[in-house]
Amino acid sequence: MKHKFVFLSVVVVLALSMLACGIGEKTPTAAPPTEAPVKTEAPTQPPVKTEPPTQGGTGELMVFSAYGYKDSWDYYHVTGLVKNDSNKAVSSIELEIQMRDASGNTVLKDYDGNAVESATFNPMLNTLLPGETAPFDYILYGTDMVPDTFEVAISGSLSGSATRPGVEIRNAQLITGDNGSYTIVGELVNNSPTSAKINDLAGAMLDDSGNVVAADYAYDMCNVLYPSGVESDLDYAPFAITLDAEEGANFTNWQVYIDADEYASDDPIPLFFEFSTPYFDDYGTFHIVGTYENQGSDTYYTSLLAGLYNEQGLVVDASNASFPLYLKPGDVIPFDISLWNVVNYDDDLAATVTRYTVQSDPYWTYTVDYDLVELTNVTLTKDERSSGQISLGGDLVNDSGKELYNATILGYLTDASGNLVAVATAYVFPDGDSIAAGDTNDFEMTFWLDPTIDADSLTVNFMIQGDIK
Repeated sequence: MKHKFVFLSVVVVLALSMLACGIGEKTPTAAPPTEAPVKTEAPTQPPVKTEPPTQGGTGELMVFSAYGYKDSWDYYHVTGLVKNDSNKAVSSIELEIQMRDASGNTVLKDYDGNAVESATFNPMLNTLLPGETAPFDYILYGTDMVPDTFEVAISGSLSGSATRPGVEIRNAQLITGDNGSYTIVGELVNNSPTSAKINDLAGAMLDDSGNVVAADYAYDMCNVLYPSGVESDLDYAPFAITLDAEEGANFTNWQVYIDADEYASDDPIPLFFEFSTPYFDDYGTFHIVGTYENQGSDTYYTSLLAGLYNEQGLVVDASNASFPLYLKPGDVIPFDISLWNVVNYDDDLAATVTRYTVQSDPYWTYTVDYDLVELTNVTLTKDERSSGQISLGGDLVNDSGKELYNATILGYLTDASGNLVAVATAYVFPDGDSIAAGDTNDFEMTFWLDPTIDADSLTVNFMIQGDIK
């Protein structure tokens, strides 16, 4: 497979069978979306840096569109919007909520179960420039009670400052799931000549009157986007926001909210991807399998972000994945990305996937100076193979001569030609403060395979990394 760029975003085009892949010859710029462009919170004029206000004051902020409902998990939500109606930037907004039953008694409790008159929480964006809005969502845990009344008010804020880069939404769509579940997927695109730090990204479902009826953060996203046009394609990234709305309703309107700031990013670092054949396992889980190579002179931690796309170029799903091992100089380490919140549970949607992208998040890619050691003394005590599955058990001996905080066992399977087929991970932690030199610890791991592959033909390999105490 061909390397595309240094510390890169890679697009891979899948055959319709999902059993073959190749690196695209162009950057993964998608075909025009089939839906109308999405409205975002980005300013319509060139961004300007706002100066902090000379004094505080909560009267400049407004709470509106407050709405209460129960989701399919029986959690009661109060959602709504906060708007900065001043001419100054505001940050660290604090909201206060009161919730009462029909007798006027509070239904709120503290962590010890004691009744409290009010609780404080925050909207989903930290900084609001003049005219900007942010959604909020307060969830009443630990009770099945539905309050008779609730009230949300501003209880505090600080001055803020931000220079908004030109970040916008592209190739987005709404995916409607079961039981009131919705997922907003798309790409964040940086159109400015400077890097952009995505401080917060949130989404909301809206009723026909524009009221917020569900809201949540994006957890699958990239925190830093490089300047527009950068060679490595890191000026854009997919995202996914999953929301739990009222069961039985049918909402179709949605909005994405962005708190972004200009950011001084480092140059791309020398990490390179290679990909093996992607596949669906017997449970309908989609696996992206490959290796990441460190061609630099430092040791790195990194977090990966992958996106799935359909033939029209719209994002179908996105997933963050922590890299299983630290990347030492010269390391070539296998990985698997398979935790998809939408595609793994929707066969019809999964059938629309035609390509994927994988990239590192520059914000979560950094050098580390941990004392690491490779362990090699592994004895398998279980090797059970069936169609679509290999289950292993074994004993790991700390043969490093050092005390360890923990050890990570990365198992990977190769075919008769040495090609990477599947990846699994297990972790070993001490019973006490450390894993002593010479200690033996057991482990188990399971590989979920492409069911068309003969499990008995595969070879088991290990890479094991210990963290020296």
